[in-house]
Amino acid sequence: MNVLKISLKNFLNKPTNAFLTILLLSFSVALISLAYKLQEQLSEQLSKNADSIDMVVGAKGSPLQLIMSSVLHIDKPTGNIQYNQLEKLQKNPLVKKAIPISYGDNYKGYRLLGSTKEFSQLYGIDEIVQGRNMEAPLEVVIGSKVAERTKLNVGSEFVSSHGLVEESIEHHNHHHLKVVGIYPVTNTVIDQLIVTPLETIWDLHAHENEVAQNDKKADEVTAILVQFKNPMGFVQLPRMINQSTAMQAALTKFQLDKLYQFTGIGVQVIQLIAIIILGISFLSIYINLYKIIRERKYELALLRVYGANRFQLILLVFYEALIVALLGFLLGIGFAYLGSIYMYDYINTNYNYSINQQLFTSIDFYLFIAIIALLIITNLLNIKSILNINISKTIAHAS
Repeated sequence: MNVLKISLKNFLNKPTNAFLTILLLSFSVALISLAYKLQEQLSEQLSKNADSIDMVVGAKGSPLQLIMSSVLHIDKPTGNIQYNQLEKLQKNPLVKKAIPISYGDNYKGYRLLGSTKEFSQLYGIDEIVQGRNMEAPLEVVIGSKVAERTKLNVGSEFVSSHGLVEESIEHHNHHHLKVVGIYPVTNTVIDQLIVTPLETIWDLHAHENEVAQNDKKADEVTAILVQFKNPMGFVQLPRMINQSTAMQAALTKFQLDKLYQFTGIGVQVIQLIAIIILGISFLSIYINLYKIIRERKYELALLRVYGANRFQLILLVFYEALIVALLGFLLGIGFAYLGSIYMYDYINTNYNYSINQQLFTSIDFYLFIAIIALLIITNLLNIKSILNINISKTIAHAS
């Protein structure tokens, strides 16, 4: 007796009975899977971009905004600080590295970042694979994603737009930037940056009748990225800067932990809703199994007459519920994947962050195991009804 085949025919005979359960289950799987994947991918990206930067020093304002703009490059800077502050930090015995960055322009939405050669080392780049590193003002090295999206190559020239957004109509036509190198793929934020010497930013924003070095902009940078020599830097330096200077110091890990807390609440709420829906869907499966046993008591009794044992009857009911669970799970994974395409495209379009899409991850495996376990429990709750079927009485009443 092919129990699985009979279960499949029973399901196909009345698929509408299980439709709502399949839909509920698929929604819960999709929400849990998508929320977890999104949180995991974003956390991984944030950590990868921030691991090598201990502290950011910038203008007074929101510390989180300072981190978002200077480390993650997805917000507006809090302002500028004096360039001479860089030299003071570099001489501090607690500081291992102090790397300046300056903003002001973009090209097709990709930020033009003024810095030094050391900037690329923060992302594990020791040498340029294509071309060479920047040496002089107006030379740029572009990230792999910038090269791919803008079709710029080594030797290409372009004109930047004023501001950090693509919609700007003010262009620096009097200064042509030249691509001298392309960074290798790192899957970090540098993939979507255009890096140039600090002097380039100063030159682009110098007054037409003044030499850049005499302009106030030449004495300013947007922020300074700091690496500490030892743990004492974490304790002493931020407090000293915040209390005794006109600048602010923001610890990268501390601010990102706050960001995780803000986003984590939303993710936890979504996951809680998904778990509640999952519980409702399995309650529905339990009720459906109970109805199947009651409505098909005569059929189950006949199967016992024709030689089916009790275990086969249990399997018959279990397989029908398993079909519902598998369809709900697979549909949920499909919904999660479609949702991730939309979410990742939104993040990519609005923040230039590339996130790897995955159809199946570890959370999906654990979800599958949890669904099978819940299915077994649900089936066990209905076993008594199957075992207590009185064959002779059931057939007699049906006759």
